[in-house]
Amino acid sequence: MDPEQIKAALEAIAAGDEAKALEILKALIASAAGGVPAADPASASATAETPEVPPEEEMQALARALMAATGAKTPGEAATFLASLKARVDTLDADRETLELSERRGLIAKLVKLGAETPATAWTGESTERVPCKRLALEPIADLRGRVAQIEAARPAPAGHRPPAVAGGPAQLTKEQADYCAKHALTPEQFQARRQNSVRSAV
Repeated sequence: MDPEQIKAALEAIAAGDEAKALEILKALIASAAGGVPAADPASASATAETPEVPPEEEMQALARALMAATGAKTPGEAATFLASLKARVDTLDADRETLELSERRGLIAKLVKLGAETPATAWTGESTERVPCKRLALEPIADLRGRVAQIEAARPAPAGHRPPAVAGGPAQLTKEQADYCAKHALTPEQFQARRQNSVRSAV
């Protein structure tokens, strides 16, 4: 057991970095729970390269430090806390992966819709299963977001539906007349009325 690793784990716990602490402490939980493990007869004849076990006083100091950092009263309680911490982090990691996959699928679908990808290049297997291809699965999610945003910004906005001014109304206008009405804020009826008045005046 490396005292420096335990020290780093304690600092991570104190800083609230549970994930980092778990990475360091995964291999040390058993030792934290029971102090120095009993000597294994098979390991007694191990080569001289086997690291030496830290002195008993050092192990006790480390156990006390672990209990202080976790708020536990015994090394066993500290081990229980660490096991619970690991379970929580594992759950958070699984949830994060699920959410990221959902977002990744949505971004890839946008790339296909925008024409930057095709179903054949975007998905592995059947496109209905929405399994990202290796290239898009390994692309950092932040980079993928940025690429989709850039492509969307480069695409012109679709024109809104504008019903023709000459259709369906009682006053039928040519395109030029409709443009005139739009320019002068006139309804087709007002335009026709003005036109008729002009004709009468001319007569």
